[in-house]
Amino acid sequence: MKQNHIFSCTFEENKTGNNLLVHIRQSDLPEHTILAHKAFKVGFFGRSEFQKGDKGLKQAILARKRIMKEVYIKNMNVIENEGINIFKRVEMATKCRKIIPLEDRDDELYWPPPPEVYEAVKKERKARKQFREELNKEKKGVVKKLK
Repeated sequence: MKQNHIFSCTFEENKTGNNLLVHIRQSDLPEHTILAHKAFKVGFFGRSEFQKGDKGLKQAILARKRIMKEVYIKNMNVIENEGINIFKRVEMATKCRKIIPLEDRDDELYWPPPPEVYEAVKKERKARKQFREELNKEKKGVVKKLK
């Protein structure tokens, strides 16, 4: 099958066991006929641990849930939530809280952050403003040199 080929397969209609009937055609032009291809899934994760054949397949299917749990426990890591960005916390408390209905204002999302968060936001805003001003001065200097 090439990248520009058109193919379709309806899971409900074209599935029998582990086989799928895939309809492939080169393009929508009338001279290109539809080719029916019988595709089947050879195996799945954990299948190789069991013997080949129907008996091994049935055992693998029964053990599938256990295998997936073991892999999950071994490979999945818990991601720590860092919380809301400090700028967004200050904005939610100062600007948004005023327009939130009274029954929802007690939500933790709209609580005023601690004073150290306000200070950190002020400090960062000042640093960003100073950086922008210095950057603009440099840009103006470069433009003057080019003229």
